Amino acid sequence: MRSSVASSRLVLAILAASIAGCDAHTSLPGRAIVVCASRDPSVEVEIEVRPGDTLDSISTRRYGHQGYRHVISTFNHLGPPESLKAGLRLRTPDLREALLAECSDPSLAPAIEAICCARVKFAAISPSLSNLCNEDRRRPLGLPVDTADILSDAHADVRTAIAILTATEHPPRSAVARLDEVSNSLSGFTQGYFDDYGYDRDLVDRRIAAAMSNIIVWARSGYQ
Repeated sequence: MRSSVASSRLVLAILAASIAGCDAHTSLPGRAIVVCASRDPSVEVEIEVRPGDTLDSISTRRYGHQGYRHVISTFNHLGPPESLKAGLRLRTPDLREALLAECSDPSLAPAIEAICCARVKFAAISPSLSNLCNEDRRRPLGLPVDTADILSDAHADVRTAIAILTATEHPPRSAVARLDEVSNSLSGFTQGYFDDYGYDRDLVDRRIAAAMSNIIVWARSGYQ
């Protein structure tokens, strides 16, 4: 049970996020829930493991990045990698649906919406960033206005999620730490600081995936 003090902190965090001006794709009290459309390359909500499949290959095929293997593993209660056998059926739902299914506390829905919206927005502009080059990281690269705006929106979504999660009685510290790293990366990208190798952008997906996995573990522990 959350204490009344923790509940009050959570309400204040959500209100503060609303005042900060997160966009309509983020679910906040007083606004209609507008879910960001999934940009995943596959819509398979359940798959059968094929010979030669790995969690990396399944994650890439379903969600577009191998980092989400941790979410698949955690969501399906998998053991060591060697437990992945051909013929095994795995649930691979939309990530938002997976997180909402695990987090039954409705006060956490805005944080989940915000994380998932940030992921979708980043996926939308990631190819544009890949086409840009910034060899000298000491100097910012000018971004197209629409790209910078989407990055700024994604950054605001992540800050919303962090504010809500840290206001809970026992915050998921690992998830918040990963989201803080995502926030810092998105802030740097917005200002035009990123490398031309794609490593820093790859880390954003990996950290979002890690945060999602951490949130599932946290919810299953009774939010401890």
